Amino acid sequence: GFSAGDMADQGAKAFRDGQRAITELNEDLRAILGRPGFTCIGIAQALRKMGHTIARKAEEEQATVIHWLLGHYLKHGSDWRQHASDELKAASQSPE
Repeated sequence: GFSAGDMADQGAKAFRDGQRAITELNEDLRAILGRPGFTCIGIAQALRKMGHTIARKAEEEQATVIHWLLGHYLKHGSDWRQHASDELKAASQSPE
């Protein structure tokens, strides 16, 4: 996955390359950015299992999940859902 440092590096590169605004708000970004907090609980639990440190507050879980999903979107574009799903499925099958 993407770390916060990876995301910052990508943002800095985009800025240096002349990108001054976030990409158009499309269906994929609406699905990620508009994700209700209650839908993040299970993903946050899986991310903890993968080694992510997430405070046990709903807003922390939501922010971390959205950040993680955005990382998949930035890396995989419109295939972000499948890659995120595959990673979550692999985490759920690994022993604790």
